[in-house]
Amino acid sequence: MNSLRVLLVDDEPTLNAAMVLVIETLGHAAHGCAGLDCCKEQLRLGRFDLMILDLNLGDGPDDGVKLVNEIRALGLPLPPTVVLSAQPPDELAAAARAIGTRAFLRKPCSSKELHKAMRAVLED
Repeated sequence: MNSLRVLLVDDEPTLNAAMVLVIETLGHAAHGCAGLDCCKEQLRLGRFDLMILDLNLGDGPDDGVKLVNEIRALGLPLPPTVVLSAQPPDELAAAARAIGTRAFLRKPCSSKELHKAMRAVLED
């Protein structure tokens, strides 16, 4: 897999910073956002090959789904997306389908699991 530009959206500062480091260790450029506004602004400004999106962004369990709907409504480019959450697997899978992806990860995840999910979403 070539080097990618990855947008990470997670409102937990420690996890956000750690995931950015993991993504960079895997050889990719990463930009971390803590919420909806930052994510929308980054998508307006630049092109990303992949987005890793936490479902729970502070205001509710489906903020990630709401964000994707807002991105689409605004006509912003929506990169292939990996959904990330601590939700039970069946809820996580349903939310991923609602976004239009099959790639999802439960928190916490290993760098190997993250890399596998990133590859899988790009191969779809």
